[in-house]
Amino acid sequence: AMATEPDWAAERRWEEWTGAHVGEGRAVQGLAIVRRAKVGHPQQLTKERVAGNTLAKVGSAGGIKSSELLEVLRRVEAHELHKQIFKVNSAPYLVTHVGEDEYVARCVLTAGSKAAGGEGAAGAGPGLGVVVRTNPWVVVVAAYRSDEDSRSARAVHYLVANYFSGAGTQPAGESEHMIID
Repeated sequence: AMATEPDWAAERRWEEWTGAHVGEGRAVQGLAIVRRAKVGHPQQLTKERVAGNTLAKVGSAGGIKSSELLEVLRRVEAHELHKQIFKVNSAPYLVTHVGEDEYVARCVLTAGSKAAGGEGAAGAGPGLGVVVRTNPWVVVVAAYRSDEDSRSARAVHYLVANYFSGAGTQPAGESEHMIID
């Protein structure tokens, strides 16, 4: 039997974690947490419904357009996020990894870029990535700047598993903070 959905908007226990782990220079620069809507067909999702189901936009995800979030959610619900380019913060992304409940995507404009010491083309430096993590209750869209994906993917996995699992809202273990460095 599936556990009933906790009231995350009221409990907000995840806020301390996002405050400590999301922002410039961290494993995740920004994320949007959206409650999954119960719809018969992904095209029934609307911007208004997504906006009403958005629990939080933290860090750089504050700039994600509602139309972009809507498109990501529609494609997640249709199991088609990996089939074509999508946009987050106006940048185009292509999925490079598909897991059971996770998509990892790289920005096509910065893919393959290496950190440059202050010189070079605009946007030089670590590439941009997005992790989309899902479970029966939420979709988390997280943006990061790094040339490797695992640290950011682990951080988003921890957030969803420990704060949005439905099994209980307290994180497992003794600490409320995850060591991801």
